[in-house]
Amino acid sequence: MFVLALGRLPRFAQSGDSTQIVPTSNLIAYTAHRDGHAQIYVLDLQSTAGATPASTNISHSTSNDDQPTWSPDGKSIAYVSDRDGNTEICVMDSDGANPRCLTNHKTLNKKPDKTMEADSAPVWAPDGTHIAYVATINSRAQIYVMDSDGSNALNLSNNNTSSDQPAWSPDLKQIAYVSNRNGNYALCLMDGSGFNQRCITNNPTANHRPDPKRPEDTFPAWSPDSKSLAFTSTRTQNRNADIYLINADGSGDPINLSQNIGTDTQPSWSPDARHLVFVSNRGGNNQLWEMNSDGSNQVPLTSGSDKGGDVSPAWQPAPQNPNATPTQTLTPTPLVTRTPLGDLGVRITVTVPPTATMFLSATPVNSPNIYMTISSSTRSHSLRLMLMVLAETALSRRALFNLSILCRARRSQLPIPARLSLGATHLTFPRF
Repeated sequence: MFVLALGRLPRFAQSGDSTQIVPTSNLIAYTAHRDGHAQIYVLDLQSTAGATPASTNISHSTSNDDQPTWSPDGKSIAYVSDRDGNTEICVMDSDGANPRCLTNHKTLNKKPDKTMEADSAPVWAPDGTHIAYVATINSRAQIYVMDSDGSNALNLSNNNTSSDQPAWSPDLKQIAYVSNRNGNYALCLMDGSGFNQRCITNNPTANHRPDPKRPEDTFPAWSPDSKSLAFTSTRTQNRNADIYLINADGSGDPINLSQNIGTDTQPSWSPDARHLVFVSNRGGNNQLWEMNSDGSNQVPLTSGSDKGGDVSPAWQPAPQNPNATPTQTLTPTPLVTRTPLGDLGVRITVTVPPTATMFLSATPVNSPNIYMTISSSTRSHSLRLMLMVLAETALSRRALFNLSILCRARRSQLPIPARLSLGATHLTFPRF
């Protein structure tokens, strides 16, 4: 995944030391329905309006704007808008100025069309260069990533089940998300490159179909140190939704933080990791509430008096620390080893997460043919990167190669670089 024209993974900027305690921000973006439709508001914890902090509408749009998420520098907000019909990913300045959409799904009469793509759930990469989001096509949600200007969109999750609600870890190494691969939604992780997909909770159901009587985990939110995840779960006996905390590797038992008879959902961390803002209907309507990171001192932040209430909170990131120690954030890349075979040429072994291995037995160097056999049935995204590595190997030799593919993967799911063509049984690499 994250494959560019010739198969290279994008290089992320290096992030700061996420273990340092940094000053918290006082601004929280969220969605409110008090103007008759969904609009993006910003709440200022240092400014009061009666019994709760003051909020300002920054959307001022005639469309529905929802699901705000801050850029790492706090200067921009990405959000979802239905201004053109199906929902799109848009961006505006933090004061609401300069709105523009990065994806475009205009429909007839600007009414929703289920036969077309709809985008949702944007989240910035912590280095600000990419935005992950969810694209729903034919009722199946997949996690995509694009450059922050909207270019180079790529299917990151690329699986046969629905993957939703991405959350990028502050250290850039992982993306948390939810998947219904076993029935009800569970918390899953993948590397920032899309590889090594695995779930840290599991909520299986009969026939892998949704079951409201069984637990479900949703809305993952990374702690600022990337060591734990807050999330929503209905794992209590009465299936009430509460805010839980779990170690990022899935170890240990999740801790119920909110422990309330109402529905508590959509957590978001303060930058100093000392507080969580979340949505609760314990007062009758959806409101924003705040609590300490151990679950204590739960207090309301908004009244939620309007129809639909207040939802989708996102705490503004703290100012970036210029003295932070850089940390390596690029996820592990494929391991490529080459073993000379004398007159037989060379044997190339490519290993990519999750431990899928390709053995490439090459004929003599001057031969135009390379024959590749996949040693086992691999995930389609693993096979994709194997092909990309091979493409670069072949192109670097500046020669024409024909590659016979012997594998059980579906060729229709193998995106090939623009300068390569896929034939019935061969990949043809162009001559320079």
